[in-house]
Amino acid sequence: MRPADLWVYGHTHESDDTVIGATRVASNAKGYGPWMPQQRTWDNRSFDPNLINEI
Repeated sequence: MRPADLWVYGHTHESDDTVIGATRVASNAKGYGPWMPQQRTWDNRSFDPNLINEI
């Protein structure tokens, strides 16, 4: 059996992009927010709203 090329997961509040064996493991979680006007950005400052994984 061949390993997965990409494993995408969520329901976290942190972003991660790593390779385990031959599999890319990625999460692009935004976390909470933003709640204007006091919070102007997402809870996770590493969140990339422009990240696209094409399969």
